[in-house]
Amino acid sequence: MITILHHTKLRIPQSSHRTLVPRPGLSAALDEGLSVKLTAMTAPAGYGKTTSLSEWARRSNIRVGWVSLDQHDNDMVRFWSYTIAAVRGEPPNFGEQAQLASVEEGAYTTFLDSFLGELQAVKEEMALIYDDYHVIDRPDIHQSIAYVLEYLPSRIHLYIASRTRLPFPTARLQAKARCAL
Repeated sequence: MITILHHTKLRIPQSSHRTLVPRPGLSAALDEGLSVKLTAMTAPAGYGKTTSLSEWARRSNIRVGWVSLDQHDNDMVRFWSYTIAAVRGEPPNFGEQAQLASVEEGAYTTFLDSFLGELQAVKEEMALIYDDYHVIDRPDIHQSIAYVLEYLPSRIHLYIASRTRLPFPTARLQAKARCAL
């Protein structure tokens, strides 16, 4: 199966600087997310999650991969294709070992183990941002994110913006002080 990616979904959204209200506390909290594996930003529509994350990502001194999710991303292959594309860059062949075909066959832990192995090769600190995660309703995608979080390299930080509470368990990460909710 060929998945065509819309590269606009991988770009950090632009914001109108004229209408932005400075939020130093929120910006500081996002900076603190670099000390944990997971930072979740949950709030109703219109509260500025995307704007805050995009402004933070633009001023950040680390590499940022961005995925703007929509209802069409409720497919394992499509979801992880966008994730690989967001991380791709250094190493330049990132994602070649992680065979998405295994996801189609239902053996997604094989794919995720390869993906995590390739993340080990990412040398610099990086933030991977999923915007609008609330549109994802597939339990297998939620399980795959939980699995990745369990083994995520310490220099990779996952930020998730959602209108709803995260649908996967975070208690273990909270107990180890590895997430900010």
